[in-house]
Amino acid sequence: MTSRRRIVGAALVVSSVLSGFVACDPNARAPGAAERRAANDVSTAPRTTPPSPTSPPRTPPDDDDASIGADDVDADVRADASADVPTTSAPSAAPARFISLDVDDDAWIARMRTAQSTRFKPVGTSSLVFKTTFTGGVEAAFRPRTRTHSRGWTSEVAAYRIARALDMDQVPPAVSRAFSRSELESHLHADFSEDWPALDEQMMGRGDIVWGALVYWVPGLRDLELDTPRGIATWSRWLAHDAGVVSADEASLAGDLATMLCFDYLIANVDRWSGGNLRADRSGRRVVIRDHNLAFLSPLPRAQHQRVLGHVRRVERFSRSFVLALRSLDESRLRASLAADPAVAAGTTLLDDPQIRALFDRREALLSRVAAHLDAYGEVAVLAFP
Repeated sequence: MTSRRRIVGAALVVSSVLSGFVACDPNARAPGAAERRAANDVSTAPRTTPPSPTSPPRTPPDDDDASIGADDVDADVRADASADVPTTSAPSAAPARFISLDVDDDAWIARMRTAQSTRFKPVGTSSLVFKTTFTGGVEAAFRPRTRTHSRGWTSEVAAYRIARALDMDQVPPAVSRAFSRSELESHLHADFSEDWPALDEQMMGRGDIVWGALVYWVPGLRDLELDTPRGIATWSRWLAHDAGVVSADEASLAGDLATMLCFDYLIANVDRWSGGNLRADRSGRRVVIRDHNLAFLSPLPRAQHQRVLGHVRRVERFSRSFVLALRSLDESRLRASLAADPAVAAGTTLLDDPQIRALFDRREALLSRVAAHLDAYGEVAVLAFP
């Protein structure tokens, strides 16, 4: 078999095996010896230490790889090919700042931790979300802990904390906050006063206190129809390794889309394409990466894994800064970022150990994919976006 099939097949199978994808699928066969050996190669290696530069040569994946199965993987192939990713850069020393904010993220978070609410308006469709107004007119989305989405709020916060560890500026800041039921009821929008008993029943908390995630309310979101068949076909051409020259606005969107697809795979976000979750900022030149309440499912079923994997397969050109940040991400830095949220000090775990292990397994698969493209097309063509 070709080197191309071997390395890409290994990356996909190892990610599946380590994250529990096969185990939770009752129709899937048990992993074979080759898969177990390949998985062991990755899981026993220190995550922060790159592999030997003598790894076998790689050629990039193509559309045929969609049919690669476990039997196509040779026992001596490793999924970790991150040695060929360019040298890491130090984390940015500049304050984190979301693309649509006029202050840095920390200033917004500090304000949200103590700001006085004035109104809660239910706006969620598939889950309970309040558009929340605070004194001074500041707005945020409050996603409370609910009976149907008990971990949705922690996923929102965890996604932001991971994006921040990766120096991403496309994910709106999010912070945990607790409100009393009495405050929620007294400031409920008048049009929904009769709905309070049903809303109250949905929320979970300890006595009068309900925890949730406050997420920056992004003004002026634009629908560029990037999630339509026509839109997907357009930006898929932008992300092809041989796309050639695109306009400055297209390059800006393309870089964000490449990062979004990789980020969704990293955090196992299965809900990007359900409708309404892919929007641009007011300028129409940047993608806003938001709505992560269904991320971090663990174990991730095979069908959902194939869904996010299918989207990341479209990416052949990447953001250089994202790849370098992903390469430098280690467990201590990730845990430190998660620990900065106030819910952690209050005893809440944003991500448990299995979720963190699965995330780093997917990180290895992503870096392997980048390395394969770098080998085939070179750094200029592959790391095409800032």
